Amino acid sequence: MPETHRPLTTAALAAALAVSATCAPAQDGPSVTISDARLAVTQLAVGAGAALGALSQDAGEAIYLQSGATTLDGLARAVADTGTPEALTAEDGALVARLPLVVLQGAELALEPGESLKLDRQSGSYLLSLGRVTIDGADVSATGAEHPDLPAFRPFIAGVGQASLSLSGSRFAGLGYGDAGATAGVFVSGRGLLSGGTSDPLRDNSFDGLYGVTLSGIDTAELTGNRFTGMRGSALSIAATGPVTLRNNRFEDTGGAQALHLSGGGGHLLSGNLLEGGRGKGLRIDDGARDVTLEDNRVTGFGGSGVTLAEGAGCLLLRGNKVADNDGAGIRLREAGAFVLAGNEITGNAGPGIEVARQRPDTAGTVIGNRLAGNRRGVRGVGLARLHLARNDMGGQMPRLLSGDLDQMTGAWLRDSRADGASNLVVEGVAARFPAALRRDAADRAFDTCSQGGGA
Repeated sequence: MPETHRPLTTAALAAALAVSATCAPAQDGPSVTISDARLAVTQLAVGAGAALGALSQDAGEAIYLQSGATTLDGLARAVADTGTPEALTAEDGALVARLPLVVLQGAELALEPGESLKLDRQSGSYLLSLGRVTIDGADVSATGAEHPDLPAFRPFIAGVGQASLSLSGSRFAGLGYGDAGATAGVFVSGRGLLSGGTSDPLRDNSFDGLYGVTLSGIDTAELTGNRFTGMRGSALSIAATGPVTLRNNRFEDTGGAQALHLSGGGGHLLSGNLLEGGRGKGLRIDDGARDVTLEDNRVTGFGGSGVTLAEGAGCLLLRGNKVADNDGAGIRLREAGAFVLAGNEITGNAGPGIEVARQRPDTAGTVIGNRLAGNRRGVRGVGLARLHLARNDMGGQMPRLLSGDLDQMTGAWLRDSRADGASNLVVEGVAARFPAALRRDAADRAFDTCSQGGGA
């Protein structure tokens, strides 16, 4: 039989939080209690690195899974035995939670294929994992009228600590509110007690109408085959200290400052992703992220720039991407380090196809073999250190070729391009020279140089 308790004291919860998964007590069923939710909110605030004042002040009670491993149905049976059966009830083929669900360290909760969990907005429900929550082929969504004391509140899912959330093949709908990542919809943090900072892969999920998905303070992350649609804020925000891999994800109709924001860390790979349509920018990489490869992505139809690389992001390779029909620049590099743009198609953007501004001192940018057509300007440069333009096709960009500090180079570029159809121009500061022809593997060699420590 499930072991149940009421209430859980502050001291008892603190002790439970310190229990490792390897030290969970042996028992026949899950150990469940109903107690003050403020204790859980405190742990969430630690994981988020931010205060959650309104949530803390109106916390109420929560369901705590203290120990043991159980399914959603098993948790419902255990909750019924606490004397508060209305906290988690079966309705129309789903389980509806009317209190927050908190999984403590040493405990595990599994949502299995075909199961549905609805988190009630009016009663302030959410799902917080301090232990282990696995959602595989299930459905989690918000339900109910607005919260009487926090009208903006919407339910959310948050995981704090080592591999606290595992999401695969599942659907998440209507979750998340506010600018704090912890309550955005789905939140994974590497901070917190006994945390190691690693996120489980997120694979083949559908995120529909969330405020956003946030990964914070993580060492590594992998997201493959996910779909983000109708997101009310930035669809995906990742703050990393190590490598992040994003493959074959789709971002459609986003409402935030950018659809995808990646900051910090290094060794990142973004490949085969589709970013299509959004109120803000498409993709932003910043905060010193380095050794970043973007290849075969498509970024189109955003209200701002398609791709932005800024704030010290360096050693960047953008290859084979299609960036089209955005209301700002196609690819914008601002205060970035060394970069290579090779073989991209940049067309129909309302700003420059490529914009390089405030290039970091003692760094080089190589723009080779790209096709630019129908942009407001071809390449714009302001505050350059060293920029190499070679074998770019700008036949469809005439006559709006170069601008900014590069405007004075237009005549020289045209004279050189008449000889073989593709100019080879190096700009250092505001001076230009025509170097020897580049080797066919010039882009790969330039990226290898910076990834091995030869450039910022």
